[in-house]
Amino acid sequence: MIDYDLVVLGAGSVACWAAATAARWQARVAQVPTMELDSPLELLLPLRSAAQTLHQMQALKPLWANPFPLSLNGKKLSRWATSVTVHETPTVAELSSLGVDWVTGDAQFVSKPKLSLRVGKRELRSRRYLLIFDPIPPVATTLDVPVLNLGQLIERCQSSQPPQAIGILGDGPLSLQAAQTFARLGHPVTLLLSQERSLVAEEAEAAFWVQAQLEAEGIQILPQAEITTTTSLSSSQYQICTATHTFVADVLLEAREAVPRRSLPLNLESLALRKSPQGLWVNHHLQTSHRQIYASGAILGGYTNPDLSRYEASLALKNALLWSRRPVDYHHQPRVVWTDPELARVGFTELQAQARYAHVRSLSWSGTPLPQGIVSDPPLRFCKLIVLPRGELIGAHLVGSGAPELIHSLAFACQRRYRLQDLSQLIPLHRAQSQILTALLPQQTPISPSWLERFFNLCRDWHLS
Repeated sequence: MIDYDLVVLGAGSVACWAAATAARWQARVAQVPTMELDSPLELLLPLRSAAQTLHQMQALKPLWANPFPLSLNGKKLSRWATSVTVHETPTVAELSSLGVDWVTGDAQFVSKPKLSLRVGKRELRSRRYLLIFDPIPPVATTLDVPVLNLGQLIERCQSSQPPQAIGILGDGPLSLQAAQTFARLGHPVTLLLSQERSLVAEEAEAAFWVQAQLEAEGIQILPQAEITTTTSLSSSQYQICTATHTFVADVLLEAREAVPRRSLPLNLESLALRKSPQGLWVNHHLQTSHRQIYASGAILGGYTNPDLSRYEASLALKNALLWSRRPVDYHHQPRVVWTDPELARVGFTELQAQARYAHVRSLSWSGTPLPQGIVSDPPLRFCKLIVLPRGELIGAHLVGSGAPELIHSLAFACQRRYRLQDLSQLIPLHRAQSQILTALLPQQTPISPSWLERFFNLCRDWHLS
């Protein structure tokens, strides 16, 4: 007997969104949290908001007549960040009101006699399973200095002896956002890159703009830095040496996102799922080598990106539940690196375009527009468009506080192969309008709810998987 149409494994915001969306489609849904749930970027989000507020208050410091306290209690801040992270995720009661069963316990896949998920003493049988969680990256244990993941670092900040100086390992979005956040909260930060520059998947000029902002805020960035020796200076402080630099840190934060796992959790190894060099293998429809299991997010490998994870989850839902065969299309999907200023991109980089097309053009602009206010950032600091000889847009790269809003119009233009002269006819969306569209579009079901309910009942009764 089939109990569910879909079992979602994960408890982050994207997993909860996927479970709620499937339930609105009249599917019978269960959601199973595991030990590897919390997206590092979701853990960092409330700390980033507090750090950005503090940074804006510091910009106003010269205007205050009296001394103004600009320090925060790190212990209280970490506790607040943990509570905010929990409250931003839909509660169990909210999911239950939509008909989602929240099932907790140690989860293990069982392959025989038929595929099922054993959670504690319960055995869940479903037509489809969707994996949406961020595997915890392996943490180096050969160094004398403590190496923590983001969750452990936030927990450490709540202790009686919170760390001061922090070294961060990684060159992806998570490492840059963590470096800027902790630096703005008053921690001396050193960022150790494994390559010559950060954000190697992004346009080089756009990445340099972000990296230059971090250096301007006092973050020490060491390219191609491999730790050679560590020396204990005290019970909580260490001297760390690379081939070219030496710095002092209390802890190291493991923020390398593209580190492949040696093994898969939840007893997935027993299913002999195919792997890729980056992580779990999926086809163009986000289906794993087992036809009943779909996956999205960081478990597939690469950078942790909530925008891409939400896109993958929405596509996997349609393909898993509605027998759709829509292929994934990363080229036209916009993505954002949530530093300050933000970096947004869609389509090809210049190098990718040159490798694919015989003739391409790149149009760049950089500068500082008229300031909007004392604390406001310029809406756009850098823009680079990649176009074909006739003017068709095939790539866009933006840096600035307005980049996340503008990139959606450019993504549409890129998908439709608009020419640059056609862009002048597009009316940019107001921020409030884009927020309304983002909130309402997921609630729109693709087919009549009553038809979907009959369809899912038929699939369960006839064991159609």
